[in-house]
Amino acid sequence: MIELEEVNQWHKNFQVLKNVSLQIGRGEVCIIAGRNGAGKSTLLQTILGMLPGYTGTIKVMENDVKKSKKWIKKISYLPEKFQLYPQLTVFENIEFFTALKKGHLDDIEKVLQLTGMDKHKGKKARELSKGMLQRLGLSLAFLGDPELIILDEPTSGIDPYGREEIIDIIQSFNDMGKTVIFSSHHLSEIQRVGTHVILIENQTVMKMTAKRFLSDFYTHTGVV
Repeated sequence: MIELEEVNQWHKNFQVLKNVSLQIGRGEVCIIAGRNGAGKSTLLQTILGMLPGYTGTIKVMENDVKKSKKWIKKISYLPEKFQLYPQLTVFENIEFFTALKKGHLDDIEKVLQLTGMDKHKGKKARELSKGMLQRLGLSLAFLGDPELIILDEPTSGIDPYGREEIIDIIQSFNDMGKTVIFSSHHLSEIQRVGTHVILIENQTVMKMTAKRFLSDFYTHTGVV
């Protein structure tokens, strides 16, 4: 589904990613892990073509990101910080973005039920908790039935109960055959839903199974 070959990326004069080569297969849940500032968001945005100043090759669904945009309609991306219309209700926000994507109104109820936001569809966005706002964002991410869903720190700043709800939704995406990539700082999320981990450390990127990552982490830290 995604292939990177010898990818290098910089921020100003600092090289963030160095000679990155990896593949992400269909149906995987890849969690991007690393210290703050390691380059997790940079990797996601580079894959999406939002940071074009890279060298190397990136292919999404067999399309070179620099040469073709055929893949764009098949994916969705939810940044860590996203904007909604605070004066509009949950339903009205979804309705607005559905119209922008030229989607069907029938999809609105489907995505709201999937994220549990159907119970709150009459609330204005400004009345929502951080967790409910994130669930509304996940509703938007699922509009159009994308094959690939990319999320930048979807549980950031959310309490443990809200995090569990978000992870349950991500699991449901994967259960429906979606490939999911998201960045996270939480080992519990890797244990719950991760099939693979992409670890960014000292400009290098390594992909491994979630089981191996957790085993290596516990061995290295001595945590039981």
